[in-house]
Amino acid sequence: MWLNKAMLEAPYLRDPFMERALLVYELNEWPDTINYTLQALEIKTHPKTYINEPFSFDATPYDLLSIAYFYISDYQKALDYVNKALK
Repeated sequence: MWLNKAMLEAPYLRDPFMERALLVYELNEWPDTINYTLQALEIKTHPKTYINEPFSFDATPYDLLSIAYFYISDYQKALDYVNKALK
């Protein structure tokens, strides 16, 4: 509930979307992991505010996508995203 509220209140920040992606990742909800991570990656700006988690702008989004795509058997996308994570 609180993550949904955070996404609605600050749709310009990656952090609530990545927090939600990490939550559903831990629950093995792969389509939701992909959905929230892709939404986070659509946000290109990185405002320097007190809400500034490092994992929102490092390799974590690409790593989550590679794992989620692997588990839904989309191996090409998994490989593409793991290569982005490694860069």
